[in-house]
Amino acid sequence: MDLSKLDYSREKGAKGLSSVFSNGEDASDNVTGIAEPIEQESISLPDDYSKKAGKLRPVIIFIISEGEEKERNYFTELNKQKEITSVHIAFISKKEQGLTPDQAGDLAKDYLNNKVFIDYENNPSRIERDDIIYIVHDVDEYESKLKYILRDWSIENAEWIISNPCFEIWLYYHFFDSPLPNLESIMHLPSAKRSGALKVELDRLVPGGVNPGKAVYRLNQAISNSKNNYNLDGSLPKLFSTDMHKLAEYIETIAGKEIKAAFERKEELAKQKMEENRKRG
Repeated sequence: MDLSKLDYSREKGAKGLSSVFSNGEDASDNVTGIAEPIEQESISLPDDYSKKAGKLRPVIIFIISEGEEKERNYFTELNKQKEITSVHIAFISKKEQGLTPDQAGDLAKDYLNNKVFIDYENNPSRIERDDIIYIVHDVDEYESKLKYILRDWSIENAEWIISNPCFEIWLYYHFFDSPLPNLESIMHLPSAKRSGALKVELDRLVPGGVNPGKAVYRLNQAISNSKNNYNLDGSLPKLFSTDMHKLAEYIETIAGKEIKAAFERKEELAKQKMEENRKRG
């Protein structure tokens, strides 16, 4: 593929990105981290580029997310740890507002058509033929829209990872093995109010609230709890179910030992700091 033929200049439209935003705004001002348009020459990738574990590049996991802050902090925590070298998370979302199902789906199609993924730090990654883009999305108020999209979705290289009602149910399973009795009151709420109520309840249940960047080290616990409570209603997860364990299992398969090593180092550093503080009196 001749990457020089890809045009992300502002004058010619940042074509793939701008089509996602129905309000006509420039995509480079809306997609997380993309502050300036990407010029043609910046997309060139090295000839020896590879994403296979054990070679020059880690396995790149491409994620388009509805939500920005919590999801970004959760996934990209793995990129920050020196022990984790076999996997890299390429993450994108829309600043502040997040992405609707239509916007997320269109962005995945554009990236796949162009064979280049632009992450939130403006870094391009080549998309190979067997790569998958994971579209992480909440049910929230989008139940009807998601069912409509999934009914005709036939893009094998883009997989939807949906949480009902929202990403916080995945965070919940890092700490709790069942939604009941903790979340019973949420079951009786209108669907439009469930996400907000879950976020409030999760902050109440976990002292100090959930730090997504710390929660990711409980990955195995979350996978197990999520799978044990997983049920589908047609094409969508039922309330308090999430597809996130599917993506998490893939990450765990590649980098599980490294994630464990990073966690152990962080725990050791925390113990050392506590001991230092104790000695100071």
